[in-house]
Amino acid sequence: MCDSLPSLVLRLLLMLPLSLSVAFADAEAVGPPAITFLHVCDVYNISPVSGKGGFSRLATLLEEERQKDPEAVFVLPGDFLSPSLMTPLFQGRQMVEMLNLTGLDIASPGNHEFDRGLESLDRNVAASRFLWLASNLKRNGKDYPGMKSREIRTVRGVKVGFFSVLDPEFAELVRLPAEATITDPVAVARAEVAAMRREGVQVVVALTHLDLEDERRLAVQAPGIDLILAGHDHVVIKEKVGETLLVESGLELEVLGRITLHPGTPGRLEDVEFLPVVEADIKPDPAVEARVAAYEAELGQALDREIGRSEVPLDASEPAVRIQETNVGDLVADALRAANGAEIAIMNGGGIRSNRVIPAGALTKRMVQAMFPFGNTVVKLEISGADLLTVLEHGLSAVAEAKGRFPQVSGISLTYAPGAPPGKRIRELLVGGEPLVAERRYTLATTDYLADGGDGFPALKEARRVVAANGGKLLVDVVVDHVSGMGKAVSLKPEGRVRSLAE
Repeated sequence: MCDSLPSLVLRLLLMLPLSLSVAFADAEAVGPPAITFLHVCDVYNISPVSGKGGFSRLATLLEEERQKDPEAVFVLPGDFLSPSLMTPLFQGRQMVEMLNLTGLDIASPGNHEFDRGLESLDRNVAASRFLWLASNLKRNGKDYPGMKSREIRTVRGVKVGFFSVLDPEFAELVRLPAEATITDPVAVARAEVAAMRREGVQVVVALTHLDLEDERRLAVQAPGIDLILAGHDHVVIKEKVGETLLVESGLELEVLGRITLHPGTPGRLEDVEFLPVVEADIKPDPAVEARVAAYEAELGQALDREIGRSEVPLDASEPAVRIQETNVGDLVADALRAANGAEIAIMNGGGIRSNRVIPAGALTKRMVQAMFPFGNTVVKLEISGADLLTVLEHGLSAVAEAKGRFPQVSGISLTYAPGAPPGKRIRELLVGGEPLVAERRYTLATTDYLADGGDGFPALKEARRVVAANGGKLLVDVVVDHVSGMGKAVSLKPEGRVRSLAE
């Protein structure tokens, strides 16, 4: 028997609340949308390093992640334009092309973005198809050209705000010109968080390039940051600092950090996974692989020429060059001194960058370039004996921490006590085999980096310049010419130029 029209309407009305309740129950089961962030940091090479990383495999992994979440936000908080073997030749444009090809969304500067100067940075910013953020970096008192102080985006229906901060100490480290300044990261972070919350931002993300302890302090002193995506320390870490999630994803694309936030879901706020970018496990993206191969071919033509031979292994490893005299340190300091006709030479151990022991045998420009990727030039100074003592004391002030200021020297021999008070560590100091004379003026060869006060050497910055940076040769060329002109195979052992009483 068929229902009458009134009874049919009644039955439909009775069913309606049940249908709505089921729909609401399903919505509650789904919960608020999850937001995905993809994170890498401190990327210096476009090819794999020790079987890990490489942009062609990263591209494949990124595509897989975007298939799962097309709105995933890919970020890189600093250190990618430099240093590497390719940097002097391509000036960072190889990295910008790789990041354009792999669809980077947001980058922020680290200390190495300034290695080649502001003009080089500006060219790379202009060539970028991704957004640059720099909240506490200013130029002539305004936001850095081509960079924004904050970015607000709607991701899966959620309003997400981004800002970035870097360490003010980098200004000295990288010798920023006076027109560029780095302001207090905590004060800037507080202001950015407050401004974004006023605009209705639901999730605040900070891209940071600070020491890890400073990032932890930032989380405490600038409350309201939901997620810190960090760089600079070359570690893989995830931790909660109060209500803030702090993540750093190693270096050289060894992993891709995948961070999933579930805003508004009690009991399940975040999920972090580090996805290995392993050479054997991931097929390379053909288009990206072709561009990597083109860059490698051009680099190879420039760097693979043999310049000499070594009869012994040459130690350019870390931390060795940062804590003790090595035969590479002696070689470089001797090259500096000879090229300038100076009485003495000082090279900071941290400026020797290849982090390897070069085996005995053929030496190529590639090997030398790997040690000196910054494009430094050689400078000749005139300095008093008293100031020279101050410089060397500073160079020996952080040996235990393996800081980059450790002095690799030529024309100098010294003995020091590492546990002595600051300014009292050097027990014996000879210049040219004779005791130091405080009032005498000495000619000193070094790099433009140290001559400009880098690594905290103000006494060098104040010294009279006999040959300025713009008149000096590239450090790479000086060392290459020195090795090429030796006329015989290199056979160097550390000579005891810098002796520790702790040994």
